Amino acid sequence: MQQNETEQDNLRQLSPKQEKALQSLLLGDSATDAAAAVGVHRTTLHRWQQDPTFQAAMNRERLDLRSSANARLQNMQEKAIEVVDKALDGGDVRSALSVLRGLGFLAGDVPKVGLTDPTRLRNQQEAQEKDRKLWEDIGYSSFS
Repeated sequence: MQQNETEQDNLRQLSPKQEKALQSLLLGDSATDAAAAVGVHRTTLHRWQQDPTFQAAMNRERLDLRSSANARLQNMQEKAIEVVDKALDGGDVRSALSVLRGLGFLAGDVPKVGLTDPTRLRNQQEAQEKDRKLWEDIGYSSFS
């Protein structure tokens, strides 16, 4: 993903040690290991982690990683469906149970589908709103 000038300027505000520590943390290293990798004390790294510039850089990098992972998962979706389909066709019980569990059928009840009649839905919503207002009037604000 191409960074705009503001993002590049913000990254330039990090020292080379901070950038290296950031990458180490993003790779899953502990704070202790990341600090050791750049030759600073763990408390120094902790102080960096409290700095808004460092936090913003970390958040941007995390967003980039998440975006890349999501794109890869989207590309794998069709393959995954084909594999599950073949497993089910082959009688793979574990796959069948996983699909049913994922769809909510093994939670004890078939997943509920809401009302299909708009009038009944409207009546239900109005009743829920009346209940919510009643609870608020008696001072119970956590009603949901």
